[in-house]
Amino acid sequence: MNTPPPPPPASPDNRRINMVKLGLGCVGLSTFVCTGAIMLVLILTPIAFRSLSPEYQDKFLRRIPALAAFKATVPFTYLPTIGATNANALALLATPTSGNSTPVPTGSRSNGGLSAGGNDANVPLPTSALSTSTPITPVAASSTPLPITNTPVLATDNAIAATNTPVLNVAALSPTPPPDNPPATALPPATVIPAPISFHNSSFEWVPQGWNNCGPANLTQALKYYGWQGKQDEIANYLKPNREDKNVSPWQMVEYVNSQTNVKALWRVAGDLNLVKRLVADKFAVIMETGYDVAGEGWMGHYLTVIGYDDNQGLLYGLDTWLGDGKDHQGFHEEYNNLDSRWQSFNRAYIVVYTSDREAELASILGPDADLQYNYTRAVSVARTEASAQPNNPYAWFNLGSSFTLLQKYKEASIAFDQAVNSTTGLPFRMLWYQFTPYEAYYNTGNYTQVLALAQTALATTPYVEETFYWQGMAYAAQGQTGKATDDFKKVLKFNPNFLPASDMLAQLESGKFAPPVVAQAGQ
Repeated sequence: MNTPPPPPPASPDNRRINMVKLGLGCVGLSTFVCTGAIMLVLILTPIAFRSLSPEYQDKFLRRIPALAAFKATVPFTYLPTIGATNANALALLATPTSGNSTPVPTGSRSNGGLSAGGNDANVPLPTSALSTSTPITPVAASSTPLPITNTPVLATDNAIAATNTPVLNVAALSPTPPPDNPPATALPPATVIPAPISFHNSSFEWVPQGWNNCGPANLTQALKYYGWQGKQDEIANYLKPNREDKNVSPWQMVEYVNSQTNVKALWRVAGDLNLVKRLVADKFAVIMETGYDVAGEGWMGHYLTVIGYDDNQGLLYGLDTWLGDGKDHQGFHEEYNNLDSRWQSFNRAYIVVYTSDREAELASILGPDADLQYNYTRAVSVARTEASAQPNNPYAWFNLGSSFTLLQKYKEASIAFDQAVNSTTGLPFRMLWYQFTPYEAYYNTGNYTQVLALAQTALATTPYVEETFYWQGMAYAAQGQTGKATDDFKKVLKFNPNFLPASDMLAQLESGKFAPPVVAQAGQ
């Protein structure tokens, strides 16, 4: 049998065509595989990234900033409004600050508690000086140093309602002020002693913060300045046992210093930059509580340890536990005007850490503000002035509400808070991560619906603020919903066993001794 001849060899042109076809096939297949892989990565990466804890998300973001695109969208909400009328708010600007709006029964509150500078570790309660219906007389500036008032107070960031609450007349919430009220008058200013033109303290050590550790890290910087040998984790384990805790309040930081170290601390509101410069130039450790906007995240709270300033450049130098100590390691630069506007959102609160032998010297610098009652009264005056000048500034109204709360003028505080959330811009949702005076004001006027509305708004953004569950529990308890209140107090203590107000209220519930605020009905 004859064997067929072999096929003729492919021409060079045919070989080139076949190679082109093979190449195109490989490219097409590779494109298909790569596209599929990319699609799979795009689908799975956000799921995997969002499944991580916030702490680990942050660690990845520091190394791969592009992963920010995979973060879950944060619901940018505002605090719920309550339909405040402008007349109510304007009436506050024409009402003098003279004592409590309602009497507080003498002896109804213990002298124990978390104080501005005391060592007790009980529920923060009002001072006996504030527990009176006697009008407040502003303390005039004097060359004689005032003693520092370090008795228990209603702390701005964690004021706790007492069980024997004064009777409040809700009928007094009328938009028309009583006709016999004289016009508001400004408090006499304290004697202003100018600070040096510039100053820098190189004895501080920058401490980078751990996760959610802004408060403990700043406190570590201040304590190390006085020779403390501990680490920020020691403070964090005490103040925020849960790493996800979003906030440590000034009263908690002060309580830690006064009960756990051999130095002392106090905090005040309505500060000003000249006072801060005086304190820093006299080599006190000063921590400011401010707000600032983070790209992609929005507004949030932050602490700053101040180490110097320069009036010639209008700059303040701080150790920022998140942003660093500056390019020259002489402090992170903060412009005066920008810093003050951000400081305003926290009622210009500041903490001073000091040694006991310098208490008289500190009192001399603070002047009348060494007295808590004067400080709170002046804070109302400052907030009034700013709210009058900028009626659409929600922070000015919020500060007015917080300052009224410190003076236990709860109905006035509630009106100010109403105006704050009803202002043109509203308040950022994180406001209730750090400041809790609205809860206290509404609670003490019997407006439990608003307390619960605020708590639900806060919980929609994060469950990692124990004060939210605390105040929700307080509102439930006042409404007689003991089971829900008990659950909330237990959640607080599981989250932070050192949050003593919750353990105190839980004990009162379980013993049947809890009593809600007594609110008078209209016409009574």
